[in-house]
This record gives sequence, structure tokens and C-alpha cells, in this order.
Amino acid sequence: MSTRTQQVLERKAQIDAEKRAQAEQRRSQHDLAALSAQTHSASKALHAAAMNTAHSSENLARKEQLDAERIEATLANLSAKAAHAQEAVEQHRIEVARHAAETGVHERSLEGVARREEEWEHRREELDSELRRKSAHAEELKRERMEMLKEKARSFEKPFEH
Repeated sequence: MSTRTQQVLERKAQIDAEKRAQAEQRRSQHDLAALSAQTHSASKALHAAAMNTAHSSENLARKEQLDAERIEATLANLSAKAAHAQEAVEQHRIEVARHAAETGVHERSLEGVARREEEWEHRREELDSELRRKSAHAEELKRERMEMLKEKARSFEKPFEH
């Protein structure tokens, strides 16, 4: 009988060992599931932040493009005004010369006309100077904004580098 008792006790010890192994396995799986859920939550948060940054970058790029178009339109407008002013000055000179030739007006009476022409020339030079200044400023703004956009893109890509 002692062998039978011994067999029963061994079997009971074996069953207890199996139950402990199963319990340990379940505890390990539970810990792994909790860690996996935590990792998944962090991953979702990172993804949401990345998407937010991407949308911000897209919006910034769109705004940059609109600003550049607006600046180019302003520059084109100023250039057209300067060209028109130059054409008006040339046309006026032609008309004054023609009138002087037709009427035989003395040179001294044309001094006021010459002075106005000089003023117009000075104004045209000011417009040209303003056009160049605004063009340079627009280019500087464009470079700064592109650099800022590139920096944002780099900061967006940084967390995903391996």
C-alpha cells in the first residue's frame, strides 16, 4: 500500500506542479498583455502627435505658398506701375519736344517742363528702388519660411528615425 500512496502523492505533486506552471504562465501572459496595451497606447499618442505635426506642416506650406503668390502679385503690380510711369515720361517728352518744334517756343519756357520731367524721373527711380527693396524682402521672407518649414519637417521625422 505504501507504493500506492506514494504513487498518489507523486501524482498529486505532479498535478500541483502543473497548476503552478499554468498559473505562472497566465500571470506572465497578463503582465505581457498589460505591457502591450501600454505600448499600444503610447504608440497611438505618438501617431496622433505625428499626424498633428504633419497637418501643421501642410498648413504652413499652404500658407507659405499663398504668401509667396501674394508677394509675387504685389511685385508684378509695382513693376507694371513702374513700366507705365516710364512710358508716360517718354510719351510726355515726345509731346513736349513736338510741341516745342511746332510752336517754336523758347528754351527757357521749357525749364518748368524739364524740372517736372526730372521730378518724374526721380519718382520712377524711387519706385524702382522700392520694387527692388520689396523683392529682396520677399525673397528673405521666403527663405526664412522655407527654413522654418524644413526645420519642422526635420523635427517631425526625428522620432521615426531608427
